Amino acid sequence: MRALELIRNGLVLCVAGTENASLLSLHLNLFVEDPRQGTLRVAGMNELENDRTSHTYWLEQEVVRPGEALCIRFTDSQSITPPKSE
Repeated sequence: MRALELIRNGLVLCVAGTENASLLSLHLNLFVEDPRQGTLRVAGMNELENDRTSHTYWLEQEVVRPGEALCIRFTDSQSITPPKSE
């Protein structure tokens, strides 16, 4: 399945994907008033039966500090990280 792999400082934070995903997103926020940190959010939307959808979250408000290296990779993977919530 299509997935987003997020790596921080060489360590995999998550591989986000689901069989019924219609959207995967990564949001990086850097705070102008507090330049010491930012946050990451990895989320998705799933297509369900009867024209319903659900939101899925792997990371919410994950702190990112100056100097950290982030790598985002689009991948096809069957080894995904279970979401924290849906």
